[in-house]
Amino acid sequence: MKRASGVIVFLVLLIAALGAVFVLGYSPMHVPHDSVGVIVSKTSGVSEKPVEAGKFQWNWQLLIPTNAKIRSFSAKPYTYSKVKSGELPGAEIYSSLFNDKPSFKYSMTFNLELKCDSNEFVNLVKNSDISSDSDLKAKYESCAEEIVSKILDKIFTQFTNDDDNKLIDIEAVKNDIVKEYDGTFSVVSLNISDVKIPDVAVYKNARKMYSKHMSEIEAELEKLTSIQAKEISDNTKSISKLEKFGKVIKENPELAELLKSSKDLSDTLKTIYEYN
Repeated sequence: MKRASGVIVFLVLLIAALGAVFVLGYSPMHVPHDSVGVIVSKTSGVSEKPVEAGKFQWNWQLLIPTNAKIRSFSAKPYTYSKVKSGELPGAEIYSSLFNDKPSFKYSMTFNLELKCDSNEFVNLVKNSDISSDSDLKAKYESCAEEIVSKILDKIFTQFTNDDDNKLIDIEAVKNDIVKEYDGTFSVVSLNISDVKIPDVAVYKNARKMYSKHMSEIEAELEKLTSIQAKEISDNTKSISKLEKFGKVIKENPELAELLKSSKDLSDTLKTIYEYN
């Protein structure tokens, strides 16, 4: 009887110990709902497999006290919503060329949703890019800004490309950028609304008018510079000749007497001046 009781106690203790080992090593229990965990341990470094709530995963690294910890990150998609506004390059100058002063300002609202793949969390932690949800949010925002910036750059290129006179198709630009994007996160959705952009033809016409106006000014300045340079050169030559003439008179006093007795002083001076 005592032996049977001992066996029962042993089995109970064994089951309890096994249960404790299972609980300690069952990593999903340590990850909140709607989150993804990455195990970082002293013995194995960053685990290659992410920990996801609801999926079975057991990790022996968690059994050793202070050996491992699970960094949890929100698995929910990130939502970016911003209004981007401003002026096209040279807007104020170009507008002043017209009597009705057209506006070359733009404005549009971007609503973007990004998501991180579970396996990508491992790479982000391994590369020391994130260690908390605030780091993840900053990474999301940087990525969203990059996508929005590329869309705006492509739109601006159509405004400044004189060979492209097509109307700007915002939807096509958006789709091209999303298709080309190959970043850390996946684009769940992207919507551009409240779009207000200047008339492309008017803006390009203003750029041409301004360019022509500046070319005319530059040509006139070049002409004036050439005239002034010639005048300065002529004056320099005249001063040089006068200095030489004065030196000759000083070195030859008899010329001074000749000038005094000359009937036509003007012709005499001209002859001596041209000679020098």
